[in-house]
Amino acid sequence: MRLEDYYVDRHSPRQIGKPTCACSMKTKMIMVIAVICALMSGSLAETTKAGWFFCLTKEDALRAALYLRDGDNAALCELETQKRLYGLKEGVEVRVVAQEAGLVKFRMKGSTVEFWTVIEALGL
Repeated sequence: MRLEDYYVDRHSPRQIGKPTCACSMKTKMIMVIAVICALMSGSLAETTKAGWFFCLTKEDALRAALYLRDGDNAALCELETQKRLYGLKEGVEVRVVAQEAGLVKFRMKGSTVEFWTVIEALGL
């Protein structure tokens, strides 16, 4: 399996992970709580959602999440240029390995290589 099989390679600047609909803060908090409960209940097999990112290290994923929160698309594109951030393809089956502080450590089905992303990137 190649890393290229799991990410979207786009050569033009874009807004990674920008939500397509506006949700209230209460709705977002309910979604986060639901995701955490699902992860804690032992649900390990998940499916990825389009428009999100993944990184090779927890530090890069946290940095990317902060850039996303701040709306700093130039910094996100720089991480992508440095091959430290990849766009996540939709519908890839993954196994959740760990979860902490809004980040998820996961591996692709059939692979032992582990990656990091935000909770919202997984379709629960």
